[in-house]
Amino acid sequence: MHQEVLKYICCPVCKKGLSLTIFRQDNENNIREGYLSCQCGALYPVIRGVPRLFSRELMRELIYLPYRWFLAEYDDRLPGPFTKEWHDFINNKAKGRSLKLSTASSFGYEWKRFSRLFEVYRLNFLNYIQPFKESDLKNKVILDAGCGVGRHTYWAAKFGAKQVIGLDLSDAVEPADENCRHLKNVNIIQADIYNLPFGEIFDFIFSIGVLHHLPDPEAGFRSLTRFLKPAGIILIWVYGRLNNNAAVYFYEPIRKITRHINKKALVVICYPFAGAVHGFNRLADLMSKLPLTKKVASFLPFQYYRLFPFEVKLNDAFDVLATPKSRYYKIEKIRNWFKNAGFSESKLSYLRKKSIIAYSKK
Repeated sequence: MHQEVLKYICCPVCKKGLSLTIFRQDNENNIREGYLSCQCGALYPVIRGVPRLFSRELMRELIYLPYRWFLAEYDDRLPGPFTKEWHDFINNKAKGRSLKLSTASSFGYEWKRFSRLFEVYRLNFLNYIQPFKESDLKNKVILDAGCGVGRHTYWAAKFGAKQVIGLDLSDAVEPADENCRHLKNVNIIQADIYNLPFGEIFDFIFSIGVLHHLPDPEAGFRSLTRFLKPAGIILIWVYGRLNNNAAVYFYEPIRKITRHINKKALVVICYPFAGAVHGFNRLADLMSKLPLTKKVASFLPFQYYRLFPFEVKLNDAFDVLATPKSRYYKIEKIRNWFKNAGFSESKLSYLRKKSIIAYSKK
């Protein structure tokens, strides 16, 4: 976390500014441990370089148990009422998990397991934000809503953004911080898309592959739109219903079973699926070099993955089988999201005939 982030974030409860108390910094003055406090009495720990800006309910569910070590390390330096509540919760562990928390857990494991960034993600990001180009992001304040390990956050920053905030509900924020910490125009935060710690500060908001996994996707979209500056742009990418029968009628029924499998075991199960995709890709590469089969090569399945390394194919296979919930949309449904949120005009198009890119200016 860079101290400059205080210019962009606020208390998600009362929307007032936050004060910073630092426990530990690294050699580059990145703040690694500490807490943010508000006049309203709310407190938000900074753990492993990431501010955890949650409501009390989510703080209990996502922070108090997984990060008990932080409480043990800094018990005597945290405000007494905060440590008491944390201790009380640990001593009376809550049971039961909502879809929101199950989704956070699944994606948290996924992005910690598949945390590497690859050069090919540059073109991948530009593909998702079309028709916008690198130059359209220069000097902008940008929100990556659902940043995962920061692969889009990273490239938005490299394209010259003034500031990029990468946001995620899950603890994928930790590998995201590792991937982007050296970039001075990036800050990663952990927060809830329905209760965000911002004002109207963003020139550009993008959410790629996130909204269709939420308990209430349209409410998540509307929440994001509230933080756009006048004339700011919001862009989303979601699964489409058109031409997606394989996902709806094949992947979804399988997922009802596989999402309950132990995550480490599921990764092993995904190797044959990823291997099959990789095999088709290598066969297509070989055939494209031979005069007699060159034209046929482009008709082999999984063409989209030919430029990606095997790890990305394994990651996507895991994503298909592990995600708790996905939705698939017709383009008119997404158009109505924009209308309902007060946008007079929106641009929508299909990407690879199976997913939807939609954007509009405030």
